Amino acid sequence: MVSVTGLWGLTFIIIWFASVVNWVWEQGFRWPQIRLGMGIYAGIMAVVLLLGGARLVFFPSVSGTIRVGSVTASQTIVIQLRKCLENEDWKCVRRTSDQLFTVLIEDSQQAARAGANIVFWQEYAARVLHSDEQAFIERGRELARQENIYLGMVLFTMTRAYPDEFGENKVIWIAPSGEVIAEYLKSRPVPGETCIAGEGNIPVFHSPYSKIASVICYDMDFPGFVRRAGQAGADLMLVPARDWKEVNLLHSQMAVFRAIENGFSLVRSTDQGVSVACDYQGQILARLDQLTTKERFMIADIPIRGVTTIYSRIGVLFACPNRTA
Repeated sequence: MVSVTGLWGLTFIIIWFASVVNWVWEQGFRWPQIRLGMGIYAGIMAVVLLLGGARLVFFPSVSGTIRVGSVTASQTIVIQLRKCLENEDWKCVRRTSDQLFTVLIEDSQQAARAGANIVFWQEYAARVLHSDEQAFIERGRELARQENIYLGMVLFTMTRAYPDEFGENKVIWIAPSGEVIAEYLKSRPVPGETCIAGEGNIPVFHSPYSKIASVICYDMDFPGFVRRAGQAGADLMLVPARDWKEVNLLHSQMAVFRAIENGFSLVRSTDQGVSVACDYQGQILARLDQLTTKERFMIADIPIRGVTTIYSRIGVLFACPNRTA
């Protein structure tokens, strides 16, 4: 149902059930008065369950797979870096940033040697001074060439005026040739987040494996925005993210709904939360809970091809007939 109506239809079915129960109660459970209303609801619910079940059983993903590695940062070094920033000790910031970046490169190399064709990092994985950004990118390009992988470097770049001057929360995609093929700034910063909002142009690029799209964390909470990737025919959505304990499971589950709505598979790499990989039907393929393990990378085999969904074409037409976005 979600692939047809988006979350709107699912929400409608849930709220309608509550209304039917309340109405049956008010009618005193008298069968002659309630049978038509109950029959309509039960019939529609049966159709939803049967068609949804049939899609899962008879139309599984039959495409090949691609191996994706998602990498999270060392929390020990991240804590050190935060202290350097709080003290405005920029020598310490540069030294610790370099140390953190080196570990990210090593973990990415390990993921690549475990067979990953695509490797990307969590949100805020590397925090670097703007003046050092290009040097870090060159190291990423070298890794991509050396390991023959697509690399998603997730950086937070800042000047020495930070936080008075906002930084850039971005993902930079590098091809196996070492060429930078896409750069994306987070378009929907969390309220209070000290980063510049991007223009909202979701990068969708071709690879020999899949048509790949990428957004960052909170962007995935906006169905109409993410639908742009579905309209562009993305097969795979790669999402760097950063959570906290109170929202960790909920936030990853919300992202899975975006995959079902738009017909793309999803890998979400998050710090302090649940990293998850799923196919376009929402079936979980890999899961890593950062709050219960010290593992820093997750490997998943993801379907190469997505599907075209009705929702990606009609948008919120079910909930609001005068709108399609």
